[in-house]
Amino acid sequence: MQTCENYIEANIEEFWEKFKLLNSTVNKDYITSKASNVVSCKCIKFPKLTEEEFQYFFDITNNSGEKRLEFENCIFTEELDLTKFLNLRKVTFKNCIFEGNVDLSLPLFLLVDLDNCIFNKNFYLKGINTTEKERNLHIRNTKFDSLFHFEKCVLDSSIWFNVDFSKATLKFEAVSFEGLKANEIKWSNKIEASRDTFRQLKVLMENQKNFIDSNMFYSMELNEYMKELNKTSILSNLEDKVVFLFSKITSNFSLSLYSLTLRSK
Repeated sequence: MQTCENYIEANIEEFWEKFKLLNSTVNKDYITSKASNVVSCKCIKFPKLTEEEFQYFFDITNNSGEKRLEFENCIFTEELDLTKFLNLRKVTFKNCIFEGNVDLSLPLFLLVDLDNCIFNKNFYLKGINTTEKERNLHIRNTKFDSLFHFEKCVLDSSIWFNVDFSKATLKFEAVSFEGLKANEIKWSNKIEASRDTFRQLKVLMENQKNFIDSNMFYSMELNEYMKELNKTSILSNLEDKVVFLFSKITSNFSLSLYSLTLRSK
């Protein structure tokens, strides 16, 4: 990841006063206005960003409509919560580090673009539907090290490439992955999701000929089905329960056998 030789930074009591003095002409290495509604920030270490301070980004423009923000080589030292910024229509993060929780659950978001970023704490996103015109989520060359929580999202045309979830806990609630373009993903084995979500991920990996991850999601899918069976009475679906228990004990729903086969080749 690229870093800056010099960052604009200060303690929270002084930071925003210092930030307001930045000029897009004089301080173009740190902040630029590419258009009347687009502001780009570089090499800045941000403290906690509140709704009031959000307006400082656009004091250098004359546009009062929808906003677009671009961050490059920035560090967010505390929580980043953009849920109240309803005029923010597009946000791009490139080569950024997030040291606090991040919530990008904007109901009016059109586009979220994450490229070569590191998220050290929790990441939340709720309510994005990429089947709607111009709404999308792209994640490339990015690493998540804590909770990655998606809720009520449709990711039918999103692109995920070279994303590292290996140390994260993934939580998917009412998420559609059908149509997601996902390549070179390092999946976590800590995933909270419904049986249907695991089925979608299984099929997604099968379609990409990624049979190792497909088999992992198949095992998770069957684990969720076994939980459903266990909620019924002892005699209900007894045959299914016996078969599932035997498969779980002997091969972890074929996952152990599949791994053994791969090692023997």
